[in-house]
Amino acid sequence: MRRRSFSIALSLALAGCAVRGPLFVLDASEDALDGALVDADAPAEDGRDAPASEGGACSTPVVDSTRAFDLSLGESHGCAIDRGALRCWGANDEGALGAGDTVDRTSPTALTVGRWVAVAAGDDSTCAIDDARAVWCWGANGSGQLGLGDTLARSRPERVAALCDARLISGAFDHYCVIDGASRLYCWGRNSEGQLGQADEYPGRNALAPLEVMPSGRWRAVATGDGHTCALQSDQSLWCWGRNPDGQLGLGAGTSIQIRSPQRVGTLSDWERLDVAQDQSCAIRAGGELYCWGAGDALPLGLQRAPVRIGAFGDWSTVAVSTFAACGTRRAGGLYCWGRNAEGQLGLGTIEPRTEPALATLGATLTGLSLGRFHGCARDATAVYCTGENNRGQLGVGDRNRRSVFTAQP
Repeated sequence: MRRRSFSIALSLALAGCAVRGPLFVLDASEDALDGALVDADAPAEDGRDAPASEGGACSTPVVDSTRAFDLSLGESHGCAIDRGALRCWGANDEGALGAGDTVDRTSPTALTVGRWVAVAAGDDSTCAIDDARAVWCWGANGSGQLGLGDTLARSRPERVAALCDARLISGAFDHYCVIDGASRLYCWGRNSEGQLGQADEYPGRNALAPLEVMPSGRWRAVATGDGHTCALQSDQSLWCWGRNPDGQLGLGAGTSIQIRSPQRVGTLSDWERLDVAQDQSCAIRAGGELYCWGAGDALPLGLQRAPVRIGAFGDWSTVAVSTFAACGTRRAGGLYCWGRNAEGQLGLGTIEPRTEPALATLGATLTGLSLGRFHGCARDATAVYCTGENNRGQLGVGDRNRRSVFTAQP
């Protein structure tokens, strides 16, 4: 299974450098969305203090979507926002491309409705935030991951009536999470591992509509994995919950294989960015040091139940992880990738795996980065570039041939 797409709804201007997811910082999204790193002390400018739950429409557009850029990959599909326009490509069995059908696309296809500011791709589903800060979802829905109150698949966007004032979205596999303007965190979808943070009893119930993570807090970033979720509080402390047999919660040895409510990871309060995948998690501290934990190819020394530093660089600005690989950007410039590479997903021009971060063959100044199961994409101000497996057209380059270097979409 693939890693969650983490939404990237932050503002990754690499000079300053947000997710599945999020998380990365995406170029203009910080201005457009107030940043995916939410200001927990600032009230919503429209005066609302709670998400709308009566099913009425959200407010009129409040976000300048012409400055919005984002990128998110699912297992075998992807979506990108360019100045408010949303395009998707790749596998479409369950309608994850939002095109009203179930036909795969090898090139990006534009959604004909909406102006968009953030997007998150799950396994076979997609959710996005529009310029009124409403949440819309489409695609597979067997676990209620569309948040629409049922388990029926959709091939076109439908609004999640329980949410307004959404600021950040992250999705993976079969669950999604949103942070609103009051810094509250809501999640929905599959809950078999406690990934929705409800402090409930095993095996729990899937949530067909958004539920607030309990206990409540003031949240500023979130990243969703297969069976676990991690998030940052407003004080920059790191919290994780859900599946944990391989230490993917980062809580150390001797902890339960499943924890169904948020748990603080260590005592540090200087975490800035994070992303999580199936069994591994990574986060960046304020100084630029990168740490990962769990089990996966992003960990050169194998399974780690607590955060361990990755590589010698101390100026990381973003990180993206998948089930088998990881990539990140540095403040000094450059995209670095490591892990499994049998499908060419590291973009190094070879299919040899790497145990340490290696400079990828893409020299552009990047504004977005996301990894799917066996592929990855990055973007700059003018184009999206993808590499790796392409059997479903998930690279969006117009064919189904694998690439081992980042290749521009048409």
